[in-house]
Amino acid sequence: MKVGDVYGKYTKDHATASPETPITEVIANAACDRGSRAVFVVDENAQLQGVIRMREILRRVGRHHVISRSFGRASDILATRARDIMIEPIAVSPHDDVDCALRIAVQFDLEDIPVVEDGRLVGQVDCFEMLHGLGRL
Repeated sequence: MKVGDVYGKYTKDHATASPETPITEVIANAACDRGSRAVFVVDENAQLQGVIRMREILRRVGRHHVISRSFGRASDILATRARDIMIEPIAVSPHDDVDCALRIAVQFDLEDIPVVEDGRLVGQVDCFEMLHGLGRL
C-alpha cells in the first residue's frame, strides 16, 4: 500500500508556519490541531523548509519557564521564530510504500511525517495512518 492511499485518513489538516512566524503563533496554530505532533514550516510556495516537533516546543517552553521562575527570562522563547527551532525535514512522497514511511518513523522517532510532492507539502501521514496501511488497525 502507498502513502497516498492512507494519508489524510485521520489527519485532514496539518499545521503550518512560515520561517518568520513567531513561536507564539506556531503554538497557537498547533493548538488548533490537537491530533498533530508537528508544525511544518513552508515558504510562500508551500515548499517544505523544516519541521517543528511539539516535543521541541514543549522542551524549550518548559526550560524557559523554569529559568524564568528563577531568573525572570521568559521573554527569550517568545522572541523565537519558527526558523530558529525547525529541524531539517524528513519527508515521504504519496508514491512511497507505507512500510518505507514506517521505517522512517521508527528510525527517526517520528509520529507525523510530512508528505511532499515536487517539493510542496501536500499533507502528513501520522502513526495511526501508517498502522492502518499495514493492516494493523
